[in-house]
Amino acid sequence: MKLSTHQKGMVIARLQAAGIPVHLGDRSIIKPELLVESLKGSRAYDLKMGSEFLLNVRISNNSYGNLGAHKLQGHLL
Repeated sequence: MKLSTHQKGMVIARLQAAGIPVHLGDRSIIKPELLVESLKGSRAYDLKMGSEFLLNVRISNNSYGNLGAHKLQGHLL
């Protein structure tokens, strides 16, 4: 039985989640479990008492567990 690239990634992720080590030469087929993407529409405002930022992001959970946001922080360089 031949598996598609997506199916291989799913099988590998399940094996790793179960604690079974999987050694691969090419890790490009594995998706990250948590993906944060910056989208268009982010804004920055300079106010009298400080600055305000509006971030437009997409957070995708590709893991088998439920994840929740605990504390969000941003820091300027």
